[in-house]
Amino acid sequence: MQLTIGSRIRDRLATLVVLFLVFLSVLSVVGTPRAHAAGGLTFRSDATYTVQAEDGYVGVNNHITLTNVKPNTRSGYRITEYYYDRFQVVVPDEAEEIVATSGGRELRLELTEEDGMRVAEIRLRSRLFYKRTQTIDLDFKLLGDTPRSHSVMRVNPAYVSFFAWAWGDDSKSSVTVLAPEGFELEFMGDGTLFPTSTEEPGMQAWAHTEIEKPYEWFSGISGSRDEGLAKTEFTVGPADIQMLSWPGDDGWTDTVESTLEDGLPALVDVIGLDWPIEDDLIIRESVAPNRFGYAGWYFTELDEIEMGEELDRIVVLHEVAHAWFNDELFEERWIVEGLASSVAAHVARAEFDEKELPRLIRSNAADAVQLNNWHDRGNSDEREEFAYNASWWIMYKIIDEVGIENFSEVIVAADSDVIAYRGAGYTEKVDPDDDWRRFLDLAQEVAGSESAPELFRKYVVRTPEIEKMDERDEARSRLEELENAAAGWVTPIVIRRPMSEWEFDEALRAMDEANAVLSMRDQLLEKAAEADLEISDVMQTHYEARNGTFDYILTYGEARMAAIDVIEAAEAELAIEPDLMTQIGLWRSDDPKELAVAARGAYNDDHPRRAEALANQAVADLAAARELGVERTRNAAIAAGALLVVLLSLIIWWVMRRRRRKKLRIARQGVYDAISTAVAEAGDGGDLPESGDGTALPYLGGEPAIPGFGDGLAVPDPEDGLALPDPEGAPAVPDQGEYLPSS
Repeated sequence: MQLTIGSRIRDRLATLVVLFLVFLSVLSVVGTPRAHAAGGLTFRSDATYTVQAEDGYVGVNNHITLTNVKPNTRSGYRITEYYYDRFQVVVPDEAEEIVATSGGRELRLELTEEDGMRVAEIRLRSRLFYKRTQTIDLDFKLLGDTPRSHSVMRVNPAYVSFFAWAWGDDSKSSVTVLAPEGFELEFMGDGTLFPTSTEEPGMQAWAHTEIEKPYEWFSGISGSRDEGLAKTEFTVGPADIQMLSWPGDDGWTDTVESTLEDGLPALVDVIGLDWPIEDDLIIRESVAPNRFGYAGWYFTELDEIEMGEELDRIVVLHEVAHAWFNDELFEERWIVEGLASSVAAHVARAEFDEKELPRLIRSNAADAVQLNNWHDRGNSDEREEFAYNASWWIMYKIIDEVGIENFSEVIVAADSDVIAYRGAGYTEKVDPDDDWRRFLDLAQEVAGSESAPELFRKYVVRTPEIEKMDERDEARSRLEELENAAAGWVTPIVIRRPMSEWEFDEALRAMDEANAVLSMRDQLLEKAAEADLEISDVMQTHYEARNGTFDYILTYGEARMAAIDVIEAAEAELAIEPDLMTQIGLWRSDDPKELAVAARGAYNDDHPRRAEALANQAVADLAAARELGVERTRNAAIAAGALLVVLLSLIIWWVMRRRRRKKLRIARQGVYDAISTAVAEAGDGGDLPESGDGTALPYLGGEPAIPGFGDGLAVPDPEDGLALPDPEGAPAVPDQGEYLPSS
């Protein structure tokens, strides 16, 4: 902008001196003020940007109103009037066909470069004096560039992208944007525009009026109109893809389609998960990401990719990989971006022989940042560049260490929310909100990475998180010792879950209890081996399934130990040669050794309480056998005494009986002798008494006394079994014809 100061002298003096003084008073001072016209000139700007989509440009009309507010000055007889005859304004580098008019008349305009800016110097149609106003219409075009040109200017029936600036003094500026109906515009940067009305047919309008700081106001404007896009639909495996490209940009559509035809199945295979999108994946050609330094971006909620026009296969694969890798998988931005970059580069290398690798991380780089501090907003371009590369480099190092197959297991585990610290059989679930801590656990426990912890310490974690990393190292060291001591027993969930949740104090407490169990197990194994007893897997099963206190297992182990002691004690006692009383007690009784054998069987069948009871019963039965033997001996002695008494009684009776029988024989013999004598005497002349004469014969069978035989000794009853002498053995009775002697 050109500033001219002039002077005019009105005086009635006509002398040459005065004329000379007047001549000397005419001064011209040339300056180069900026477009804000500091000093005595007010500058109002009302700029209108009109999108001419079909013609490929944005028409800009800057309606400028200039007012001279610098008052005249008086010095003696001299009055100085200030006026402007030219004006400077900055125009965009992309501006073409620049024209300035005023009152229907084209003004003279020259373009210059000042301080790296393009400046249009406009000659006013007349000098602008104090309190006078002139309007200027500065018109130019912002031409849309061809795809893959260096500029971000794009104007076509489907897409528009350009920058809008403001001019004018503070609070004396407005910007209006007009675009054909159907365009959905977005405004990024410091300048925001709001929908407004317009009388332009077929157009829609946005505006920002009374801009406070026009020279700080700036807006990146982009918008698409779907009906203007060239649509291409195709299917790759389970994925339905819809490409929306700019009309005529066949190079872009061919590159995207050919990349996905081979690359998408490879992504599915490498990632290890099914294609996650049910509806169409939309890929839209746009330079909106490029304006902010990105090659593309993925809208998770829409399953839509907005991607630059560059023909870059890795970018295509990277953005499509975000169908899996987004904040639903991991919270941290660096993990999501690092995963997408790594698998994209891997597939590009395998399928298209594109060998792009990350750069070595430079910790002293400008705006270097620990990756857990890398967020979505407020980053410089240098920080964005560093963090993207560092994320990729860390993932690349881990994949290179463990192999892509093992690394895929990390992704699968994260997606299925299974615990990193695996148990036996059923794999437990964890909180689905995964963060950097879970990724580190998965990288080590599932993929087997040994380098991950050091990479995290060096490039990922923040200073307050270092202490937690130290706690983790200690807990993992203790866990390793525990697992070595376990000798194949799987770590229970009561330890693995707090380890997974980084509750290391709780995990360490549980490890102490687990070590007590393992110590008891080792003692039990040794004790059982010495006792030649078996150990079942019940203790191991309960250990591996433990989700609370270990008290039950310790109680169980104590019971096993106690049972062994009881069994051994019982067997030791049973092994001693039993004394006579015990042997007598065991006669025709159950052998206690059978109970000891049963106790061993019960122990081996994992019934320690029953085994202990059986062993105790065996000892008790052995003691009872001795008591029984004593009782049997006592009873036998009593029985023997009683038998002896009976025998003695029988002997005495028998002796007495023999004596009685002897006496009886003698008595009988006496009777016979008496009878014989009587008979003999009768034979000599005496007559035996007749039976009918009333004289009774002596009674021989009972108690009546035999006359002449003393005191009446009874003759034994024949029923006693003592038979009378055989008559045939008795002396012969004389024939009745003979003479019987008289009694």
